Amino acid sequence: PSLPSTRNTVRLQLEVRVPGTVTCVARDGPASTQVSDFTSGATFEGRASIVVEPPARGVDPEFPRDFDMTIPLIRYQRTSEPLRVWCLHAAAERLVTPESDQGVAISLQEEEPSVTSIPSFLWTGARFKLTFANTPPIDSKLAVLHAAALPDGWTEEEATDETTGAKLLRYVSAEGETVLLHPAYTAWIQGDESVNPCEGSNFSAALPVTLEDNTQTDSWFMGHARSPFACFWASPDGYPHLAGVLDIRAQPPTFLLEVRGQVRPFVYRGVGVNLRLKYISETKGRVLIVRKADFDNNGGACQDMGFDRRLSKPSASGGAGAGSAKPLAAAAVISTDAPRSSPPPGSIPPLVEPM
Repeated sequence: PSLPSTRNTVRLQLEVRVPGTVTCVARDGPASTQVSDFTSGATFEGRASIVVEPPARGVDPEFPRDFDMTIPLIRYQRTSEPLRVWCLHAAAERLVTPESDQGVAISLQEEEPSVTSIPSFLWTGARFKLTFANTPPIDSKLAVLHAAALPDGWTEEEATDETTGAKLLRYVSAEGETVLLHPAYTAWIQGDESVNPCEGSNFSAALPVTLEDNTQTDSWFMGHARSPFACFWASPDGYPHLAGVLDIRAQPPTFLLEVRGQVRPFVYRGVGVNLRLKYISETKGRVLIVRKADFDNNGGACQDMGFDRRLSKPSASGGAGAGSAKPLAAAAVISTDAPRSSPPPGSIPPLVEPM
């Protein structure tokens, strides 16, 4: 096949000479595979079927034809060790191919899929897209954010960071132990085969991964600290598998408007203002100011365009049209903990220019 087999999908190219249904199964090692294994409906690591239609009239009915088959794997393969495949044609009631216990060894892609968010700093309520790496360039992929089930005896609770005062989500065991990392993810990275953090993922909420050569979701997610698991399907008939866990903070950033050293609930046009932000990224960042009408037109998001355009390229008309954001002068982000200076009256430069 033109695409490799991955940790979640086996891809085969079959040569078939006789019309009928061909069923193939994938197993995790050599095994005695019998016709009964197919008729019983056993799935093993994965199972798929194709129906080979009769050839066009005038064509030799036994002329060999090639067909691609995709076998979605039920379990994500934690290693790239080859899987073994056997096939059965409905017309060959007692012949499993190959007849050997070794089957056909199918190598899996060495690189594991991974996911990143755009932007990278996230909190509950933030909008973002997901970008996937080491996945095939196909347009059938789907992605969703999932709240993994907690192991028996575990609960979750919101708490307050004693140092910063920020809200945070933590998990409490039956014995009273508190941790910040989801216990299902801890079990997953420790190799517990019984744990699938993506089990029960909501397929109806999944977004297609079709942008940027089928590596990026075509729409925006809204983050929530309770749903940090990025799960994806290689195809709609496949199974959800974990691509990564996002750092989505329970505490959104907050800000204060400061004019000449005094906090104000609002400011007038033309007045220089400092924005003092709290609970922001450790790497600081940039501030984007948009009009309320644009924010509403974007469905409650700051913008729906790429980063380059929103940060540095105004619209063709020179203003902020419907569905766009008008970027203002670049502004450094100042933490509420930053030291305050006392410049002479009238000399405070605005960190964010008035609109």
